[in-house]
Amino acid sequence: MMNVFIGANGSGKSNFLEAIGVLSAAAAGRVDDEALQRRGIRLGTPRLYKSAFEEKIPPHL
Repeated sequence: MMNVFIGANGSGKSNFLEAIGVLSAAAAGRVDDEALQRRGIRLGTPRLYKSAFEEKIPPHL
């Protein structure tokens, strides 16, 4: 059996397959870089991530 995904560039084909990979890792109980990479997930560079939850410390007066 073979599955083929056809669609325009930027339509989400890779995102869909990576989502299945993340769900598979979660179902196996292990969602870390090694488990994700084994399932074909493209890992990002953590230093490029920006969190919206970083605590903002007001400047001292």
